Amino acid sequence: MSYSFTNTRALLQGAEAFIKYIQNEVINTFNAPTLEVLGILPVLLKNNAPVDNSTLESAYEIFGKENIFKTIIKNMERLKRYDVTGVTFNDQFDKKVQLVYSEVVNEIN
Repeated sequence: MSYSFTNTRALLQGAEAFIKYIQNEVINTFNAPTLEVLGILPVLLKNNAPVDNSTLESAYEIFGKENIFKTIIKNMERLKRYDVTGVTFNDQFDKKVQLVYSEVVNEIN
């Protein structure tokens, strides 16, 4: 499998930044002796977008498909709105978001 250098570099930089954040803000701040990572959750990918598909394929190669959740959180306007409004439970769009995250929970269980 081949993947672009840009995607690979972005994945590795993102993973490195996240690990530093977890080390500094969670483990060091709260003196947590260990932290278990459940997996990598692909988030805000567009349907069949070539760059997103390539990035996901790169992630499978770099981190292993077994370490990445099968559920992919697609780009949803409602999800972006939650940053402003908070999570709501008002209509079918909210239910769609809740359903996707329920699938993630089911993968964990």
